[in-house]
Amino acid sequence: MTATLAHITPMRGVNDEGKGKKYALHRLIHATDAEVLWLHDDDIVLPTASDAEALVALGDADLLILPLYMNAPHQSLIERLQVIEYTALQALTIRMAKRGEAILCSGANMIVRRDVWLQAEPHLHPEIPSGDDMFLLEYCKRTGRRIAVCEAENMTATVTAQPTLRALFRQRMRWAGKAPHYTDPDIR
Repeated sequence: MTATLAHITPMRGVNDEGKGKKYALHRLIHATDAEVLWLHDDDIVLPTASDAEALVALGDADLLILPLYMNAPHQSLIERLQVIEYTALQALTIRMAKRGEAILCSGANMIVRRDVWLQAEPHLHPEIPSGDDMFLLEYCKRTGRRIAVCEAENMTATVTAQPTLRALFRQRMRWAGKAPHYTDPDIR
């Protein structure tokens, strides 16, 4: 029997009832009975892979870290610098995960088994507005779950660089806000 896959995309003002991304994720994941969840952010260009290809890529893994590419639509200096940094972070993400020492992942493009998510949910820090992806990664590492990585081009989603220094700073403050709560030594 083939597993079923659901695409989970939290959207501000659409499926979050004004309560944020974490609430939308909880609501959407509890509303599906699919065995596998393909998580996306609402501001990405989706991968071209089919659901069947995604399930093959997942294999027997519990969490599949997928690649992200960053584009710079205006080619401004701030965007181009982000692309350079993001490319390096993606290379590090993929390399470390392939070595069995995952240190990063992104809920913008990630596949996880629903039962694993549900078991991890109490450990995803509901008091912090974001960070489910990284807290999920920590949970999977701590509980010995199988974490895999896929580099296939058709599994790559595209994110867009922040257009201004102010927007970049706000994004990085959100990212930094969850860092004190990480417990995994490799991630810290």
